[in-house]
Amino acid sequence: MSDDAVLEVTDLHVSFPGEKGRPLAAVRGLSYQVRRGETLAIVGESGSGKSVSSMAAIGLLPTNAKVTGSVRFRGRELLGLNDKEMSRIRGAGIAMVFQDPLSALTPVYRVGEAIAAAIRVHQDVTSQAAMKRAVELLELVGIPDPARRALAFPHEFSGGMRQRVMIAMAIANDPDVIIADEPTTALDVTVQAQILEVLATAKQATGAAIVLITHDLGVVAGFADRAAVMYAGRPVETAAVQELFAAPKMPYTAGLLGSLPRLDAGRGVRLRSIPGAPPSLAELGAGCPFAPRCAFAVDLCRTTEPELLEIGQGRAAACHRTGEGLDLMAGPNGDSGLTDQASGTPDTADTEPEATSDAEGVEGVLAEPEAPTKSEAAAVAAPVGVAEPVLTVRDLIKHHPLTKGSIIRRRIGTVRAVDGVSLDIPAGTTLALVGESGSGKTTTVMEILRLRTPQRGSISVLGQDLEALNRGRGVRRRAQPVRAGIAAVFQDPLASLDPRLPVGDLLAEPLRTHGHGKTAGRVRELLEMVGLEASHANRFPREFSGGQRQRVAIARALALEPRLVVLDEPVSALDVSVRAGILNLLGDLQRELGLAYLFVSHDLAVVRHVADRVAVLNLGRIVEYGDADSVFEDPRHPYTRALLSAVPVPDPVVERQRERIVLPGDPPSPVVLDGDAEALRGCRFRSRCPLYAALEKPEARELCESTDPALTPVGDADRSAACHHLDAWVPALVQSGTVA
Repeated sequence: MSDDAVLEVTDLHVSFPGEKGRPLAAVRGLSYQVRRGETLAIVGESGSGKSVSSMAAIGLLPTNAKVTGSVRFRGRELLGLNDKEMSRIRGAGIAMVFQDPLSALTPVYRVGEAIAAAIRVHQDVTSQAAMKRAVELLELVGIPDPARRALAFPHEFSGGMRQRVMIAMAIANDPDVIIADEPTTALDVTVQAQILEVLATAKQATGAAIVLITHDLGVVAGFADRAAVMYAGRPVETAAVQELFAAPKMPYTAGLLGSLPRLDAGRGVRLRSIPGAPPSLAELGAGCPFAPRCAFAVDLCRTTEPELLEIGQGRAAACHRTGEGLDLMAGPNGDSGLTDQASGTPDTADTEPEATSDAEGVEGVLAEPEAPTKSEAAAVAAPVGVAEPVLTVRDLIKHHPLTKGSIIRRRIGTVRAVDGVSLDIPAGTTLALVGESGSGKTTTVMEILRLRTPQRGSISVLGQDLEALNRGRGVRRRAQPVRAGIAAVFQDPLASLDPRLPVGDLLAEPLRTHGHGKTAGRVRELLEMVGLEASHANRFPREFSGGQRQRVAIARALALEPRLVVLDEPVSALDVSVRAGILNLLGDLQRELGLAYLFVSHDLAVVRHVADRVAVLNLGRIVEYGDADSVFEDPRHPYTRALLSAVPVPDPVVERQRERIVLPGDPPSPVVLDGDAEALRGCRFRSRCPLYAALEKPEARELCESTDPALTPVGDADRSAACHHLDAWVPALVQSGTVA
């Protein structure tokens, strides 16, 4: 063991009993070491063995797992220790931050009690001293009013705040190693930035080494010192982060980097997808597990699995062709080297994407703007010269009553889920709805898909006003062509596809419902359209990979030749290598069929890749709207600027030089209690707005506190934002480099 390494894993193997008596090898020969104050990232797709390796290191695998190799902590071998001996190390020497804090925290313990209990297990202190320390830790990780919040239960916290509690518990006993297993997964991008800041604070406060398990290469670029890339249960490349991103030496690593949509790339740049899917760990052959997906594979790759060999100081790769000096990012023939799953042809992505400019307005605060001369609805109207809109929404409102009582229920407030949304989608274009959880994206989409008269406002789909469509008799008959003209693709294809029906019946079902006679030919055409084979019609959804299931869902959505497709987080549940193929497919289909997309996503890098126009939602209202290039290159609203600054860029050089605006706290609730006039007074973003916090002039602050800003045209006619100080400078609350 290296003298300064606090945790060293050597030749770790983990297997589980499989079907027909064959073991399933989840981890195959993982080795790494990490020193105090260092961050090691373990990267890979689902099923690569990342989380299993971390659970094996701290003895949390089930009893049927077979673990061999060596795990040494401060020179002491951990494998073979009983649970009592491991319990003395877990939480004191090695701490763990789990992916889902709600499952990791005991729901019947107040958070302060949970942290205090973790302290008292390893330290001989009184309950009062432990509770005092718990409050100090909550304050350290950024929990507001820590003394009061220590008395709250886990369910009373948001996801980001629960993850802060988990980090506070992890550092309670000053551990030497913190293992963070996907700590930012499923969090909004603004909350993700907060959690990374808290992890950096925890590392600084304890001097601990961090083992970061993640699939997000942008997080790795900005946070980690070294990285180990895993595929099919074993490491295939290890290197310092800067070296790994600059010149990957294993085709799989190059494929991951090439398949990432980037915030600093231009719109419509074709992604370089990796064909196929990761192999089953129960059916690994003799050769390289990546060979069936690799454009560089030769005969040797198909018969012999390469060893992980050192190719430089602190760098190793498992590839037979590493020594040939191949440019993996350019491909074997000068192209990407990785084929698109739909077409089977090499991608033609621009190798020099256009970089975005930092949004810097005029320093200081300008005078109060004049009252807008156009309504908010007019501010988001389609620009002159484009196709007629297939969807028009004006001043859409959807409020839900908030009630209390079990027997006699009474209304105590209102959930303002959507509060005056207006938008247009011209034919053949993509409009993206972005915003944090609770901003109103999904509610807006569901109001459109219901094809019912809205609570307030108006919706027109394919030229049909929904209020008129639902008036009088024969609504079902009149609505049928409108329903055929709009389709949806949801986040989880396995949940949206009937598991009892084969794919052929799933695709034929909407055709039969709308009176189409012969369906077999159309089913074959749909399967081929999305890059699948006609023989797949006889398979059930469970027999497909995640990316293939999403292709089936897209084919079903296209069955009736719709003009508008609603895409609700269509790639967020997919591995990064599969995601690129789906995004390329959606782009191809839009160009070929002239489809209009309403694209809902929290991933702004994906939005940058697909969207023509963007609507940024906050608390049920649009705060910025316009051409995607314009919004991404010069965001005007402080909320948009904060969202974009929080998105990690998968480039260590760029990421570590960026300034980041970290919004304080969690998104405020859309709930307004009856009689609370203050909740509706002024700008609703001001409690988190870095610009408002920096305002010095009393009259400028008073404007934000008293007047709710309306969408105001900015520059050209296709750009608007809802802020009183559109040209003011937004200070960065965390300077560049501190997060890393």
